[in-house]
Amino acid sequence: MFWRYFTRAFHACTLNKVPYIPIVVEQTGRGERAYDIFSRLLEERIICVMGPITDELSSLVIAQLLFLQSKSLTKPVHMYINSPGGSVTAGLGIYDTMQYIKPRILIATWCIGQACSMASLLLASGTEGYRNCLPNARVMIHQPSGQAVGQATDIMIQAEEIIKLKRQINKLYVKHTKKPYNVIEEAMERDLFMSPEDAAEFGLIDKIVNLGAGFDTLFFRLRKKYKEKITRFLDVDLPSVVKQKYAILNKYDSVFFPEADKNSPNGGGTIQKSDEIFPFSSQYALVACDLRNNDELIALLLTGCRLCSMIPTLFIAECVLNYLNVNERKDASNVERKAVFLFYRSNRLLEMFPVIFNKCSIISYEQVLPRDTFGRFMCEHFANVGSPLLSIDQYPDASSGIDRLNSLGWENVTVYSLSSIYYCSLSEQERKRISELEEFDEYEMWHLKCSHYVIVVGSTVSFFLHKLKSVFGESSYMPAEVGQGFRMQVKAHVAHVAKQADEIKRVGLRCIPMGENVILIGGWGASASGKHKRLASVCYWNVREDVVSVVEKKVTNFDPSDGRDPAERMFHSVTAVEDGQFVLFGGRTSPYNPMMDSWLCEITQTKMLKMEPVKIEKSKFRPVPRARYRHAACCIDNYFGRCVVFICGGIGLETADGKAKNPQSLKVMDDCWILDYQFQEWKQVANMPVSLHSHRCAYVASNGTVVVVGGLESLDDRFSSALYFFSTVSNCWTMKWRWSPSVDRYGFTAHLIGEEMLLLVGGVNRDHGECHDVALVSLNDGKAICLAIELEVKVERVATDGFMFVNHDSVLIQNGDGHILYILGGGGNCFSFGTLLNHHILRIDLPMLSF
Repeated sequence: MFWRYFTRAFHACTLNKVPYIPIVVEQTGRGERAYDIFSRLLEERIICVMGPITDELSSLVIAQLLFLQSKSLTKPVHMYINSPGGSVTAGLGIYDTMQYIKPRILIATWCIGQACSMASLLLASGTEGYRNCLPNARVMIHQPSGQAVGQATDIMIQAEEIIKLKRQINKLYVKHTKKPYNVIEEAMERDLFMSPEDAAEFGLIDKIVNLGAGFDTLFFRLRKKYKEKITRFLDVDLPSVVKQKYAILNKYDSVFFPEADKNSPNGGGTIQKSDEIFPFSSQYALVACDLRNNDELIALLLTGCRLCSMIPTLFIAECVLNYLNVNERKDASNVERKAVFLFYRSNRLLEMFPVIFNKCSIISYEQVLPRDTFGRFMCEHFANVGSPLLSIDQYPDASSGIDRLNSLGWENVTVYSLSSIYYCSLSEQERKRISELEEFDEYEMWHLKCSHYVIVVGSTVSFFLHKLKSVFGESSYMPAEVGQGFRMQVKAHVAHVAKQADEIKRVGLRCIPMGENVILIGGWGASASGKHKRLASVCYWNVREDVVSVVEKKVTNFDPSDGRDPAERMFHSVTAVEDGQFVLFGGRTSPYNPMMDSWLCEITQTKMLKMEPVKIEKSKFRPVPRARYRHAACCIDNYFGRCVVFICGGIGLETADGKAKNPQSLKVMDDCWILDYQFQEWKQVANMPVSLHSHRCAYVASNGTVVVVGGLESLDDRFSSALYFFSTVSNCWTMKWRWSPSVDRYGFTAHLIGEEMLLLVGGVNRDHGECHDVALVSLNDGKAICLAIELEVKVERVATDGFMFVNHDSVLIQNGDGHILYILGGGGNCFSFGTLLNHHILRIDLPMLSF
């Protein structure tokens, strides 16, 4: 009787005889010396387990292991496995020998091709943290199989022996994979083939080094999810930071590090406590080191923390590299050079990692795009708090981050923007959870923030990037630096500089031209007292005299019990109609509280704003639109002989009544309405082909159509890239053009020039970058031309000279054959960097334009 433990596909195979063994010829002092290739590999402490595991192969491997043990007890052994499996006893002989010498010698196992059946046990029995599998290899496990002949009693004895061996092998897998016995038993019941990623679930372990960790809690989150996969996790930061973090962890030591975690076995050796290294468990330690001192850092990692350069290592640098200079200072004196001799900069550190660590990867999360207004404000913030971004000018965008790692020895590099991770990698459920954390609709600023951070990933092994891309996909949402890709420019001059008391610094406002002057209504910004809030004041800008004044309001038929000024709103619409009047509709007070009231407004000769509500009672036969904001509106001056306001899309409530409780209570709308403000009635017309918000519309009188452009089809994603036309005669929508080249954007302003051209101003583009331009779009064929906006002033300080082309409004005034474009308001909440409101009103003189 005999039993064998190998892939059933190989039951019928015979031992493979190698027909040819390569010979290595080396020159020595005594002449040439010839080795067969396996002997030469053995000299390098490499053992090959190739082919079925037989008694003959087992004898050779055992002899080689014992030989290498006698030669050195400190140098590692590398065992390369490409085997379908084989004899149980032969395989267990190799296994026992490995365990016999392993406490004294590191044994790294490598699967190439396949490690099936008994060969998979040999793969798993290497030193923890040193078990490797090449990207295209396969691993297979199953229970033993065998044959028996003879009397019934003999067959029963042999069967019982096979069952005992099955249980014994299962226990060995439990030991090396840390999985429960019942899980192993179930997995072994039939052939279970695994990719390298699947095999990792059975115990292949990486270690992680977190650079510039600060008070980051990444280790504790990873430990909760991947406890058995982390051999070693090191948090590295400045001594002062490590000291504070150590005090906190030490105070709550029993909470963060239970005794079971402290005493758990670890394959990486004991971490040595010192003045710079503070171990808390066999897995985790704090390392106090200035990252600029590259040589000291490497010494601490390899010697004190006992990291092995041969096993996979992941370095995480979260907002770290930009705070370091790229290279050593070249202007230092000789005395200074001695003092900073060991203080190299970030590039040398990045260059050292792939040289010292055989299989390593780095994930770097850094700021980019320092030259647009948001980027300058970001850089100014970090400089003000004493942490200037010293490297961002050398590596200002995503492509330069890739070039950096490639030039420093990292063979496999890719990059992701934060937008790409959020919109393409996070599950819809996770995005929903994030969106419900607080009331939020500052989509423009959120997208700009995401576009100014990238994750650059480098690795010495291609498998890491393949695995990364299988999870995160290909990179997208990658904005370019300001000014890239533009062939033409227009100059913007400063027409007005904000004063403390004139309250023009606001976002989400709406403007209306009054002759050569401009009215500003609503928005959120700086009041005369300097406090940020929704603004009820209405500003009148006398362009010729460059004077801004707050106009007095006279509100009729207004219920004061409401407690809110009717001009106090954001993201509403203001539409010029007949006789110098304009209609104000919708908007919001808070993101979950849209509004549906409409007002007929007029500026008197004495510069007083008269506001009268357009009251329309809802009934079964007289429907009214739902409350909304971020909608589009325009005037139709001859709708069956009447002047009316056309309103479409926006963000509104899912239900007709009540207040939204979360983002799921809001919806992007597709309905369209006609407001006859004179007869005080609403009329619903055909819905748009798509739902849109933060878009714009304009009326083309010559053919009686309303054109709708830009916007988003969902709350914070899915750009619209088509021109939609609504016929006021047939009550039908058509999509005529998709613009070329693409000028997709939302949060912009738009103006009709003549009857055949639209002018788009600012906004956020498809890559979530700021549109620092004006775009001309032909209504005849959808062709588009972009003109970069060049500011007249030199940008020295962001707070006084920058301009953000988001959350703004604009007015277009005829000037002879050309036009004058005024851009007012804009900016926003830049999150942790602070609030940036535009301090200027810009003027752009446009000549006569045509395609």
